[in-house]
Amino acid sequence: MANPVSNTQIAFLLRHLAGMLEIVGEQDFKVRAFERAATAVLQSKSSMEELVKERRIHLLQGVGRGIAEVISEYVETGESTLLHELEQQIPAELQEILLLPGIGPKSLQRFQRELGIRSLDDLQNACESHRVRALSGFGAQKEERILETIKSYRSAKRHISVGIVYPFAELLVNHLTKWEHVNHATIVGSVRRMTETVQNVNLLAAASINDHPHIIERFVQLPLIKVVHEQKDDYCSTVMQVGKRDIPVDLRLVSPNLYGLAMIQYTGSTSHVASLVQRVKPDESNPDTFTNETDTYQYFGLPWIPPELREGTGEIEESERGSLPELVNANDIRGDLHVHTNWSDGDYSLEDVARMARTLGYHYIAITDHSRSLAIASGLTIEAIKRQQDQIRKLNLSWNDFSIFAGVELEILADGSLDYPDEVLAELDFVVASVHSAFKQSQEQMTARLVAAIRNPFVHLIGHPSGRLLSRRPSYAFHLDEVLHAAADTGTAVELNCSPNRLDLNEHSLRKAKQYGVKVAINTDFHHRNEFLNMRIGVGMARRAWLAPQEVINTCSVSEVMKFAADKKNRVGSAL
Repeated sequence: MANPVSNTQIAFLLRHLAGMLEIVGEQDFKVRAFERAATAVLQSKSSMEELVKERRIHLLQGVGRGIAEVISEYVETGESTLLHELEQQIPAELQEILLLPGIGPKSLQRFQRELGIRSLDDLQNACESHRVRALSGFGAQKEERILETIKSYRSAKRHISVGIVYPFAELLVNHLTKWEHVNHATIVGSVRRMTETVQNVNLLAAASINDHPHIIERFVQLPLIKVVHEQKDDYCSTVMQVGKRDIPVDLRLVSPNLYGLAMIQYTGSTSHVASLVQRVKPDESNPDTFTNETDTYQYFGLPWIPPELREGTGEIEESERGSLPELVNANDIRGDLHVHTNWSDGDYSLEDVARMARTLGYHYIAITDHSRSLAIASGLTIEAIKRQQDQIRKLNLSWNDFSIFAGVELEILADGSLDYPDEVLAELDFVVASVHSAFKQSQEQMTARLVAAIRNPFVHLIGHPSGRLLSRRPSYAFHLDEVLHAAADTGTAVELNCSPNRLDLNEHSLRKAKQYGVKVAINTDFHHRNEFLNMRIGVGMARRAWLAPQEVINTCSVSEVMKFAADKKNRVGSAL
């Protein structure tokens, strides 16, 4: 059987198939059948995986035998023959348009029929010549949004989240470090500095000059490397494939005695390196060796500067004054306060998630499955959240070195109210409140909505506060200062959600949170396999924002997190 598949993933597949069938002109009743089946899967309290194993999937009301076969194939193989067949019928140029947020099969059909749209270029030209706004139901504002989305999408094709790239860059470095003649190897460039999106991967290795050609030749033959653009004795420019994305990868080799200097030079940033060069006196002699970064920074008259800070934004001056902060690091993290299970849209049981977290050396996690209004993610009813609490309390009796906080990812509804009443929230240990709907509200409405949640005594954290999805959806409009002021006033934390598709809040907003004295929680928003490993990306983002361990709530102990939650309730509750 393939990797675990959630009901939400299956429902998404069925809805996608419905859209594809509509584009190819399939009969309406068949399209509607797939849409009804998607709804039935989402609303079902049974696991589709279990129904497939037990050969009972066709008994699910709303799912006919044909669609049952589609579900069974997807659960058992992770593939869909029907999807592949439909993809063959729909030109790739049209499929690309469907990748744009807010454009579904119905809109695409109208673009084809009424404007003759056959590609993304066609659609962009139609927007720029104001032909889209002439369609009934569109108008100038919607046309402008589509055009902005196309431009964002094109930019995103050149940039990819560092969280997606980093594991592959690390895998390449692991290969290099195992080879006999390689003394050292590391990631450099923007990936090492942990910029939120990157265009390429830069690697650096140290070896004797005579070994350089052999190492380059071996590197370009690695399975991850798909294309070689340039190959020299000490350098190669290649392409690695990550999913459907082609990522340029450059490897440079230097002698061991220059490794430290090269690490600084190729890590960058350009402005940081230029500032270092200006510190060298014209008559000053160069040492023969720069074997490590620490000694090389000493040559420039400075202590070592963490790579995440090397952006030319005052880090050299602060370093010179000896006032660089102690930055949070991965070893400081004691737990994750935003974790999903198969009670909603996660892949794993409570027990499995707890076991994984304990294996990582965590002291705690907060189980924060979705609340009832987020039906697409199988949100929990009040009765279900209470049953989950009971199970968590029982599980907590199993350990004396690990704790599960009973929590929820609570919907902040469009009118600013919360998805559960206070008497339900009062029974929970840790509440994350998030926005998942009505993204197009005005700046004032969205700000009021967030602030209302912050001022609830039982809300401890605002999840992915800007709502952005990297390369897919910009932040919704809200007044960050007002939100942070309310968070500081009430003792509410804000999240650095380190899902590679979010990285939300960004580094600039995190720095502002630091200025307001607002605590930050670095969370993975765990749903699927290996996502706990994204914590290191979140830590990198936090370091870019100059955050210290004491400014991050999940560096705290179990008792300190409980005190944080209690303090919020006392602080706000007494003011009501």
